[in-house]
Amino acid sequence: MKNSKNQNKSKVVMKVIIFVVVAAILAVGVMYMLDDSIAVRGTKLETGSFTDTFTENGRVKKGQVMNYISEVDGNVISVSAAKNTAVKKGDLIAVIDSSDLEYERQVCSAEIAALEASKTEINQETLVNRNEIQAAISEAEYQLQEIENQKKLSSYTEDMTVSPEIYINSLRVAHNQADTNLDYFSQLEDALKKNIDEIKATVSGGDVKLLDDATAETLAELEEKYKEAHKEYQNAKDEADNARAAYEDAVDRMNDGELNKEYYAAIQSDFEIQVQKIKTNKEALEKKLKNNTSNASTLRVNNEIAAKLAQLAQLDKKIEACRVVAQSDGIVSELPVENTSRISAGDVVAVVRTEDVYTVEANVLTSEVPYLAVGDKVRLIQKLKSDQREFEGEISDIYDYAEQTVSALGNEEYRVKVVIGLKDAGDLKDGYELKAEFEVFAQDDVISVPNSALFKKDDAYHVFVVKNDKAQMVPVEVLHKGGTRSAIGAGLSAGDIVIIDANTEDLVDSSAVEVEIAGNK
Repeated sequence: MKNSKNQNKSKVVMKVIIFVVVAAILAVGVMYMLDDSIAVRGTKLETGSFTDTFTENGRVKKGQVMNYISEVDGNVISVSAAKNTAVKKGDLIAVIDSSDLEYERQVCSAEIAALEASKTEINQETLVNRNEIQAAISEAEYQLQEIENQKKLSSYTEDMTVSPEIYINSLRVAHNQADTNLDYFSQLEDALKKNIDEIKATVSGGDVKLLDDATAETLAELEEKYKEAHKEYQNAKDEADNARAAYEDAVDRMNDGELNKEYYAAIQSDFEIQVQKIKTNKEALEKKLKNNTSNASTLRVNNEIAAKLAQLAQLDKKIEACRVVAQSDGIVSELPVENTSRISAGDVVAVVRTEDVYTVEANVLTSEVPYLAVGDKVRLIQKLKSDQREFEGEISDIYDYAEQTVSALGNEEYRVKVVIGLKDAGDLKDGYELKAEFEVFAQDDVISVPNSALFKKDDAYHVFVVKNDKAQMVPVEVLHKGGTRSAIGAGLSAGDIVIIDANTEDLVDSSAVEVEIAGNK
């Protein structure tokens, strides 16, 4: 009986254990299903120096054949060197006539002086114009203030220049004057008519043919005056009627209150018109004053001076080139200039073989050549068994053509010869091999990211930045894309965490991520 109870108890314990294990397994599965974060590697960005280089094999070459090419046209004045003789650096090889170039230089200098004088005159005129414009602006401001203070501009009509009351009084005076004129011409007409009738009464039946010549002439003058008086009377009558009508109309409108209303409305309208006119003029003057600071004539003269200075610099360079001097020690192997009296630009003056000059020649892929320029510094490395030595070089020549070659893998490629001058060859010998490290991009205080972090969307570069445990897609400006890293111009800041591999499976914008920070390399 006791054993049976123990067995039952054991069965219960076993069931509990199985239940706990199953529950734990289910819990782990649920937690796994709920946690959908993507494991990614990230890098914390810092600002620093960024340099991109590429390396090519180079070979030391002792001695160099230098062709001295004439840069000018002119007569050969003298030849100081001799074929198969040695020359030292700085020795004179030949002299080409520079008199025409000297004359051009004098003309060019005179033209520059004239342009400078012209610019001074323009500047003085500009200053005067500015002062005049400023004075006109001040006058406009004064006029606006005066109008604002006086509130008097034009009148109700062209004849009305005073208040309605004075205007009516002037109409009354004009009306009375017109009546007076009418009375005068009426009386004159009556008097002349009376004189004419009296003369005609002196003859039988009023027959003017019976009058003597003197009396007939007097009668004719009186009749002519009568016609004029009658005409003046009619004019005076019309004027009197008009004056009376204007006066009575003004009195009626004055009594109705219309005249004052129209008068002050006219004043206000005219006031606004005048103010707007002055403001428009003032704005035009201010615009002219602003434009005057960048006077077109001054800009034109400055451009002409700049062009002349460039021309002068070219002339100086050509005049200097008229003296052909040795650029390094060597032997004159050819001297074409000694057999001619005149030389043209592009002709060979002399050929000198230098013995103490060491150069390194490297064949560079055409895809890399656009990043190089004469004068660029080059790091030259000599590999030894247990060490390496470095030399400083500078690009002295980049050939204008490419040659087809075959790579170590058997692929066809095109390369351009680049000549590097050695500043100090040390104990290097002709034919030694060196590694030439060319710098194609360098910038300080810049942020860079691994190339694997970059991806393109809508023709623009983007990266994933981790924010609040989520991947956020951010557009960036790529300054330069190197072999493994790229310099970033905009879009990122120091301290940002960027996902190293943008192609991580299932990684999209706003994905939940669990990031492991890797060190910058």
